[in-house]
Amino acid sequence: MQKEDCGFDFSPSWRKFIFHFLPWLILLISPILWIDWTHTHIPWQKFLFKHTLNLGFNVVVFYLNFYVWVPQLLIKRKHRAFLGRNLAFLLPMLFFLYFVYSQIISGYMLVNEGHLHKPPIFLLLFGDSLAFSLSVGVASAIRVTQRLQSEKDRYQEMENEHLKSELLYLKYQLQPHFFFNTLNNIYALIDLAPKMAQENVLRLSRLMRYVLYHSDEMVVPLADEIQFLQNYVELMRLRYAEHVQIEMEFPKEEGLQVPPLLLIPLLENAFKHGVDARQPSFIQLSLRLDEEWLCFEVKNSLFPKTETDKSGSGIGLENLCKRLELFYPEKNYQFEQGAQSNYFLARLCLPK
Repeated sequence: MQKEDCGFDFSPSWRKFIFHFLPWLILLISPILWIDWTHTHIPWQKFLFKHTLNLGFNVVVFYLNFYVWVPQLLIKRKHRAFLGRNLAFLLPMLFFLYFVYSQIISGYMLVNEGHLHKPPIFLLLFGDSLAFSLSVGVASAIRVTQRLQSEKDRYQEMENEHLKSELLYLKYQLQPHFFFNTLNNIYALIDLAPKMAQENVLRLSRLMRYVLYHSDEMVVPLADEIQFLQNYVELMRLRYAEHVQIEMEFPKEEGLQVPPLLLIPLLENAFKHGVDARQPSFIQLSLRLDEEWLCFEVKNSLFPKTETDKSGSGIGLENLCKRLELFYPEKNYQFEQGAQSNYFLARLCLPK
């Protein structure tokens, strides 16, 4: 048997009702409770009539501005029309109140040093004018604040959608670039070593499976990313086994998560520019963890490019920089690369 929930449903509609009803209720009863009746000689019927009438006019002024004039005029920067509408409404209201006060003021007496006297009507109207102005100001402030918050939320939503679209675009831009180089490697092995080519196809299928099923995620387990890097290295090792020394150092998986395909551009760049077909070459990659950082470091042989070298334009690293800016807008990451004395070093450190 399902248990019925007997609790109060504090839904948004209830919150909206309380937000609008409770302040007016407090304004209605507070003067009656707080007025010092020992210093007044006011018939309570006339006082209640005047107070209710003023509060009713303030309610009308407030909601006219809140729902009509502020959205249609003030927010659209039609300041003169906004001011004109309020004055056109308030001035006849004050004349009406002047007429009402002149009729009921005879019984509306105040005590001053033991003498009864009638309060001046203009003083009452001045107080009413201040109250009406306050209603306009509060309605405008609340409505403008709501509009600004709504615009902020909408802008944030647009930024998030733009971020997702741009990340997706960069990933799809990265994938053809990566697979183009890998297919070239397999193509080079088809005639020379068909068995190796078959093994490469199997490894490539694992890489493709990872890219297809994980690249659209915001983060993936670090262990999956390490396995992807190892598969890539083994794929490339089959081609460069003779003259390229490859060293790998990966830590034990700690349950961390990282953005997918964020580390592969450094490794791919090392194979593209740090390996020479006729000279001994080396690639050293290590992934280290400390209390604050996850650092991926790739060190490779240094072979300066010549003017005729058309091996690549660096699209992989360019996309890496763009993705880093999108994933870490506060720039709380560290990325450096450059030629040292006899090797090239690229290091990327991400916050844990």
